Amino acid sequence: MRSRLAPLKNAQIAVVGGLAGVDWSESKLQEYADFETFNAFFTRELADGARPLDPDPLAFVSPSDGRISQCGRITTDRILQAKGHHYLDPLPAGP
Repeated sequence: MRSRLAPLKNAQIAVVGGLAGVDWSESKLQEYADFETFNAFFTRELADGARPLDPDPLAFVSPSDGRISQCGRITTDRILQAKGHHYLDPLPAGP
């Protein structure tokens, strides 16, 4: 992730950027070579005005490229956590 070797870090950026569907028009830096490391791409600065905040006070807002893929009600001792899988709640029920 901290490699500065251009062929390696550029390949990482190309593959991950492609898989994640990165919208390059939102990035302050536009070329793979402009990023010092893969980590610099992963924590890239956005272009001014690229993602204005939603003025709706009930909107979900995230500072990342993530998407909400699941949401639901917590039931008994299970929670819906990731990728459609139910996981046991590790915390005991409160009073």
